Amino acid sequence: DLIGKIAKALGLDEGIVGKGLESVLPALLGGIASTGATPDGASKLREMVSPSLPVDPISALSSLDDPVKSAALGQTGTTMVNGL
Repeated sequence: DLIGKIAKALGLDEGIVGKGLESVLPALLGGIASTGATPDGASKLREMVSPSLPVDPISALSSLDDPVKSAALGQTGTTMVNGL
C-alpha cells in the first residue's frame, strides 16, 4: 500500500498521511496544470522532471523502504514543488 509506505518512511500514522495527501494533492495538481498551461511553463516542468525521475518511476516507490533513498526522493520532490 503506497500510503502505508509513505507513512512508514516519514514515521507517521497512515491516517494522517492519507488526510494530508487528500488536502495537498488538489493544490499541487492545480499548480502543475497552471504552470504547464503556457509554453514557458511546460518547458520548465519538462526540465524539472526529466533529470529527476528514474527510467522507471514505479521503481522509485520501492525506495521508500530505504531511509537514504527515500530522503533523496523526498528532496527531489521538494525541489520540484518549489520550482512551481
